[in-house]
Amino acid sequence: MQLKNSLLMLFIKVIVFYYLAMDIGEQLFRYISYLSLNWLSALQPNWQPVIQNILELDYGRFVGRIGAFIGTILVFSIYSWLVDGIKLKNSLLWSVKEKFSYFIKGSALGSTMVLIMIALVLVTGAIHLSPQTYWSSYLLPVILLYIISMLLTAASEELIFRGYILDNLLKKLNPHLAVMLTALPFGLLHLYFTGSFLYAIQATLFGIVAGYAYVWSRNLYFCIGMHFAWNCIESIVFSQDLFMLKVNNVLLAGAKNITPDREGLLSLPGLMIGFAVLYTCRRMLQPNR
Repeated sequence: MQLKNSLLMLFIKVIVFYYLAMDIGEQLFRYISYLSLNWLSALQPNWQPVIQNILELDYGRFVGRIGAFIGTILVFSIYSWLVDGIKLKNSLLWSVKEKFSYFIKGSALGSTMVLIMIALVLVTGAIHLSPQTYWSSYLLPVILLYIISMLLTAASEELIFRGYILDNLLKKLNPHLAVMLTALPFGLLHLYFTGSFLYAIQATLFGIVAGYAYVWSRNLYFCIGMHFAWNCIESIVFSQDLFMLKVNNVLLAGAKNITPDREGLLSLPGLMIGFAVLYTCRRMLQPNR
């Protein structure tokens, strides 16, 4: 009975955190970020042209991602402090060692997976790319803004799913079960935003890879790096800021010319190879808490 009550309280705790993080941390602060800039624009008419340019930056809805990141950090910090008695400086966000090196390792794995996917969709003709006439003048700002945007999003999502939910589930559940219970809502979240069951399955599989990456490394920065690299490289290549894009086979390539983009079947080889590499190197990913 005591074990059942303990598990029940664990599930209630992570579910409450999830909804607070998504509804307040992500959605509310996303809205606040746009509202604040519009308010500032009305208050300071001289700043209006600059603020309008910032608001019009898409790059994965740039302004909203900044707000969502700030909100997620706040919810994580306050919730961890009030519910778990853990201050931010003692949390896995700050207390782990070798943050940068694990981020680079994760980025290398994420880059490998997404580059396999990109190579396959181009070789099979599922997608056709041709350079925009102005690509060279847009190259640097596109890369910089996508780096910032995707870093913020990867950090937010990994903090929610691997940093809090999975980390807490691992304290009382079998690691395999904990990974699956974290990957499923990650996939359902992408189903909610895109309506694509195929993309939801792909996101669930990515969640499994990211989950085991955390189990074996116990370093959130590895997961952030992996997530960031996939999103950033894919966004830059398929953004249509640098290349004109034609999707010839949506099933294989996914719907890359819509918002938000969706993955196709050719993402699967990258995910499988990535997991194989991760499994092979798992003993090298030593916990560094």
